[in-house]
Amino acid sequence: MDSIEFRKTVSGAFAMPKRMPEQPRHASKFLPGNQNNVATSLALRPAEAAKALGISPRYLSQLKQEGKIPFAPIGEGKRPVIVYPVDALRKWLSEQVKTVSGDHQ
Repeated sequence: MDSIEFRKTVSGAFAMPKRMPEQPRHASKFLPGNQNNVATSLALRPAEAAKALGISPRYLSQLKQEGKIPFAPIGEGKRPVIVYPVDALRKWLSEQVKTVSGDHQ
């Protein structure tokens, strides 16, 4: 059941009650142990993948269009949902690491 909060106006009269929800709309995002982070997700949406990689969503899209980054289209039709599997991103990122030979750092 929702709690009701009454507010006093400047004149001292009570204003219309304001409904206070017991839980946020997306309560699962705020529950302990469910932080929706890279460690617990199998795949990331584009904005999440870009943030996890530290790049812009536009650059991520460019890498996808050029076939340089792994992704998985989910669903059929003209506009499937695009996700980026976490394990594939980790492998791809480790392959991107350049090693420096010699005395250069």
